[in-house]
Amino acid sequence: MSLGAVYSEDGRPLPNWGAVLRDPRPRWRLPARYQLSGQEPLGRGASGEVWEALDEVTGCSVAVKHIAGFAEDLVGSKRLLREIGILRRLSSGHVVRLRDVCIPVGNRPEDFAEIFLVFDRCDGDLRQLLKAGAPLPAERAASLVHGVLQGLRCLHLAGVLHRDLKPANCLLRAGAVQLADLGLARQVLPEASTAAAAPSSGSEVPPEAACRTPLLPAGLLPPPPPLRREVTRRVASRWYRAPEVMLLGEDYSGAIDIWAAGCIFGELLQLVPHGGATTPLFPGAGSAMSPPASDSGSAQADDMLSVILQVVGRPPDEDLSCLGPTAEAAVRRAAGAVAEGGAGTLEELLHAAPAPALGLLRRLLAFGPLRRPTAQEALSHELFRDLPAPEALAAPELERVTSFEVSDEDLRDPVQRPVLALELRRRLAKEIEGWGGTGLTSHSDAAME
Repeated sequence: MSLGAVYSEDGRPLPNWGAVLRDPRPRWRLPARYQLSGQEPLGRGASGEVWEALDEVTGCSVAVKHIAGFAEDLVGSKRLLREIGILRRLSSGHVVRLRDVCIPVGNRPEDFAEIFLVFDRCDGDLRQLLKAGAPLPAERAASLVHGVLQGLRCLHLAGVLHRDLKPANCLLRAGAVQLADLGLARQVLPEASTAAAAPSSGSEVPPEAACRTPLLPAGLLPPPPPLRREVTRRVASRWYRAPEVMLLGEDYSGAIDIWAAGCIFGELLQLVPHGGATTPLFPGAGSAMSPPASDSGSAQADDMLSVILQVVGRPPDEDLSCLGPTAEAAVRRAAGAVAEGGAGTLEELLHAAPAPALGLLRRLLAFGPLRRPTAQEALSHELFRDLPAPEALAAPELERVTSFEVSDEDLRDPVQRPVLALELRRRLAKEIEGWGGTGLTSHSDAAME
């Protein structure tokens, strides 16, 4: 008899219920090919846990994200539908790969209450790297932001804004950065009239032709065409939120992702060369248009806009001229408060960073969005001269992904909610059924774990 085994009086082996109860792994009804491993989850979020698993078909280690309760959370379900649709259409080494989407074994498309997203297994994220505080060579910091920009280049070429770029959403896999968590991402298609007239910026291929080209060599992709701004101001984590999101509400573009990349780069440069504690570049407590209450001093000195101006300086007049009267007044008011303060500039905060790195950072954090480079333009900066050329990208057709363009307010309305819930479930089932992996249809006869 083996040590720890349990047997009946007549010698028959019995289930060791103690071992079963001690197993910390969840009892998810996954398809038989996915076997959960590890003793604790890789991560936890508002929608559920992420566990490591072995894909016995491919032999690869994967990460399985469990999403439950989406039938009650219609806003979250709308974002899930959008994320699945976007990831299915992207192919890049710098955007996390969604390998499969499935529902619990035995569930039918019309009554499932849980969804499993299967991703490539990653090694960590930039938030963990920053929290560790280990010394970071300047070359490695440049390589990491190079990966972030390559991920944005892929998204923007497909007409997708990430809208929630931050260190925790920049995963690390075999040392390379992969952008993840596209729950707030939004596809914005190019305006037909402006896309046709957009200059190709160094390429003989116009934007609309690039979208039809199967593969373009690295460096020849034009910047993404102008994007229609069907967007909302309720995006981006506060410390990585671009000024125009606070000032102009819905009037923004892919430049908000470039700003967030600059914020991340600024944190990475704090580890160059000796490591230590890091802090967000702009740790403000509120928005420019609705500053928080403050117990001491002016509330404006604590809001995000004031914190930004303390670091990047007063914006040039041409950046202010495109703002409306209310937004321009907020900037001038915040700039006046900064003149009285004494916060350090970028150069003072990052005194050990190389000059080329600071030069790129200044461009990424230009106050005016039109003065920020596109991801493609930023990748051509001299800082990246010794790095491998950006990956060649298959320029996707700019088709609209499966989405559910209903406001969050309508989804919460008790009168409209039942009808909208049925339609949202139908669209989710259709998107999953069309998935290139196992989807909905092949799980009914699969063995349960």
